[in-house]
Amino acid sequence: MKLLNKKYITTPSALFFTIFITGCPVHLVQPYDADLYSNTENFYKKASSVIAKGMSVSPKTNKEIVSISSAAAEQHPGNYKKFKDDYDALLVDSNALILRSLANSNQIGKIGQDLQAKIEAVIEKSLPNECDSLQDSFANVSLTTRNYIDLKCIIGKWADEHQGKGPKGDLTYGKHILKESNWEGRNKTLFNGILAIQKAESSKKDN
Repeated sequence: MKLLNKKYITTPSALFFTIFITGCPVHLVQPYDADLYSNTENFYKKASSVIAKGMSVSPKTNKEIVSISSAAAEQHPGNYKKFKDDYDALLVDSNALILRSLANSNQIGKIGQDLQAKIEAVIEKSLPNECDSLQDSFANVSLTTRNYIDLKCIIGKWADEHQGKGPKGDLTYGKHILKESNWEGRNKTLFNGILAIQKAESSKKDN
């Protein structure tokens, strides 16, 4: 397997989570994978639909969230419970993308199994900030795979925030309902992240 060509290295501003890449050594890269590219596009479409739904049913201000009674919050269309299945499905899909990227780089054996176990542990513990150490634990996986690890970690982080477990505290005021602007921010993050991943994949095909 060839060392990562400089043409394939994404600049920090285009990386999904630059903190995971800064200071890391050069990584191995697998060949262009048309199916992985297509599956990533499908993931974007599905995640975008979830975000659009969230934006359409969520309050616009903190004051509106606070004014919702606890009883009403349980039945509110913006409540986490109404999105749990969506988050779970996106985590499964992001897991499939990781597996596909590992398979294409011939790393689906022991390293793939270890990686999946650690990812699941991070998600189950609801500690997305542990993704830093998760990336460090698998420094030899390809940049492509690391991007998909980022993708899965951010979906886990979103689910946590919706349950009031975010690193910045409870954004939902105990109601498990996000603001419309929270979803808008997610939309930008998703778009930029997927764009960076797809541009990196396209560069392999072009070169």
